[in-house]
Amino acid sequence: MQGVNVPLFLYLCSMRRFRYCLLFMVLALMPGVPALAQYSCGNGWSQYVPDLTASSRQVFVADEVLRLVPPVAGLTLGALGVPAEHPFRERVAVMATSGAVVVGSVYALKYFVQRERPYAQGMDSFPSGHAAIAFWGAEIVREEYGWGWGAGAYAVATGVAVLRLCHQQHWETDVLAGAAIGVLGARLGYLLLPWECRVFGWDAASPTVVTPSYDPYLGALQLTLSKTF
Repeated sequence: MQGVNVPLFLYLCSMRRFRYCLLFMVLALMPGVPALAQYSCGNGWSQYVPDLTASSRQVFVADEVLRLVPPVAGLTLGALGVPAEHPFRERVAVMATSGAVVVGSVYALKYFVQRERPYAQGMDSFPSGHAAIAFWGAEIVREEYGWGWGAGAYAVATGVAVLRLCHQQHWETDVLAGAAIGVLGARLGYLLLPWECRVFGWDAASPTVVTPSYDPYLGALQLTLSKTF
């Protein structure tokens, strides 16, 4: 029976839709691994229940892992065979640009707003950085791979926002503002992408040309850089 099941599994893996479904299930179940590992090590579920008497911000494993799932998926799904809207180098450029905007905006607002977290656990409640990162990645997944994958990424991001509220780490407006910053930051990255393509010479219409030349009188090697904007 085993000799029959193995070839059948390999045949199914060769089917594109089955591979995508299997990959989607792995990405969906992956955030639960840290929680299961923490429970099996004897820590119990106490790490997932907020301590309302704590005077400083608490760290929850599920929140920390889940927020990274959408951005990691946005960058790596294409490498795993899922058709993407942009090539890998452009995805990296979008994530670098928009990520800097999202992180910079979050920390700037935390510094200037100085909103107290629930139960006096710090003065950096607004906006939620976890929600911003999760929704930033979710919007990139939606743009690159469509709503089929985007819906799952947005579900994970929504789960992150709900967990931040359940863990008493943020107010409702904190996670809403974080989600808005994440989505708008991702959209800004795509707006800047054509300009980045021209700067780096990825646009065939305006390539960067480097012409080497040698001056025998000076004994110097010269490089001439020409760029059309």
